[in-house]
Amino acid sequence: MSDESNRPRSLRRYLLETGAVLSGILIAFGLDAGWGVLQGRDELRESLSALEREFQGARAQLDSVIAVNERAIAASDEFLRMSAADLDSRADEELGAIITGLSRADTFDPGESALNALVSGNNLERIRDPALRDLVAAWSGRVADLREEQVEVRRAEAAIKQQLADSELFVPQLGSDPSSFTARDHLRNRMEAEVIRQLLAVRRGGVGLMLLEQRGLSDATDQILARLHAALQQ
Repeated sequence: MSDESNRPRSLRRYLLETGAVLSGILIAFGLDAGWGVLQGRDELRESLSALEREFQGARAQLDSVIAVNERAIAASDEFLRMSAADLDSRADEELGAIITGLSRADTFDPGESALNALVSGNNLERIRDPALRDLVAAWSGRVADLREEQVEVRRAEAAIKQQLADSELFVPQLGSDPSSFTARDHLRNRMEAEVIRQLLAVRRGGVGLMLLEQRGLSDATDQILARLHAALQQ
């Protein structure tokens, strides 16, 4: 009799204990899932913050590079329009600026550690803004294309330098003072060497293409920074 009367009580206790255990498990799973979501958000925010700093650095570098290459284009255009007779009417400062512009263009070589970490950590897919995802995903490809154009410019500059050395255009006339060999003399020698004028024209075209791509990257960087700022405000 006592066994039969205790059976419902034992069943209720079993059900209550089972329910308590299941509730504890569900709560634990819920807390763990919630913690995982919060942790994932924090990781993504840290990645986006690092990416923002990296792109801010890239933007500053682009400003500097573009300014140098705009001067290089201007110097190239000025030189290719000039005749030897024009040299005598120009101030030494103007001619020096032209030589500087003809000597070396600037290249863009950004750091991509934060971007690579974002991609390798599978955080890129977690960015909610699809336009931001597309811009960031396309960035490395655009930089790679630009680097190829920059290599071509460097090759043209190396060819010019070699041609100048072979032609001994930097050597003053025998018996003259080396210190008297001015910017005007350097430019006159370049004008008289047709092959160098042709190489400078090729280099001008390469710098123009490179500058066009650099400006495009500058615009893309502005878009990325604006969208990163918005994403970090959410």
